[in-house]
Amino acid sequence: MSHYSRLIAEVYSDNHHWVDLVFNAAPMHDIGKIGVSEIILNKEGALTEEEFESIKQHPCIGEKLCSPLKSLNPIWQILQHHHERYDGKGYPDGINGEDIPAEARVIAIADSFDAMSSDRPYRDKLSMDNVIRELDAGKDSQWDEKAVTCLIQLINDGIY
Repeated sequence: MSHYSRLIAEVYSDNHHWVDLVFNAAPMHDIGKIGVSEIILNKEGALTEEEFESIKQHPCIGEKLCSPLKSLNPIWQILQHHHERYDGKGYPDGINGEDIPAEARVIAIADSFDAMSSDRPYRDKLSMDNVIRELDAGKDSQWDEKAVTCLIQLINDGIY
């Protein structure tokens, strides 16, 4: 996931410091899941509404863990917002569009790509054609269109 985040960030921006920030934040994006039951995290099949509410707490848990550490100051907001959606239907804060930090938007698309292109306890990985269809369908609703375009460019160039 960190590798995907870096590659997308390198296409998204030519600012090397910014790309490094994305790369450094990416491996910590789900650190808040340490506060979520392993039974829920490893569950096969659909989550109940209550289980999903528990999962939705992990960005806030990650932010609480990292915000006191001054060295992680640029990262905690990325952790908190990596499940926001471009249309505002994400969590935990329901922010949208450009209000979502660009770093979080890049990590969100890398995380989604990793989820779609990998086997999971609850489903098999998707074909790359289906991944691209899902990405196209989610442009400007679930994900930042620029981040999706960067990822699809990388896929079409054979980077993945």
